[in-house]
Amino acid sequence: MPFLAVPIFSHAALDGIAFYGSHVNGTDLDSDEIALLEDLGVAAGAALDRLEAQALRREVERLRKSLA
Repeated sequence: MPFLAVPIFSHAALDGIAFYGSHVNGTDLDSDEIALLEDLGVAAGAALDRLEAQALRREVERLRKSLA
């Protein structure tokens, strides 16, 4: 059962949601753990932005070559 839902944003658009459960022993996540998981969501969004930028650079280079 999900305990925490962390949004993953890319270019200010919701790209996904990561769901996390509580600990195996049933205890809830503490505030430090929640903050770390939220930071992971931010990092995931940054990684998506980087992957998109790399793909766009490759596409630009391909188009430049086709025009040359």
